[in-house]
Amino acid sequence: DLPEQRIYTHWNNPEPVKLGERWRAELQLRPLTSRLNQGGFDRQPWYFAKGISAWASV
Repeated sequence: DLPEQRIYTHWNNPEPVKLGERWRAELQLRPLTSRLNQGGFDRQPWYFAKGISAWASV
């Protein structure tokens, strides 16, 4: 069995997604990257801790 993988999806839509709705979209997956700002939040370890392996924008 393959491990469960999650995709962080950015939804830029004024209408929120409602519980129980199903959506189908063609997404372009992007690799997880971090900013090189030493004082900022490092998202990459946070993504990996949550089981997120890629991100996409709708």
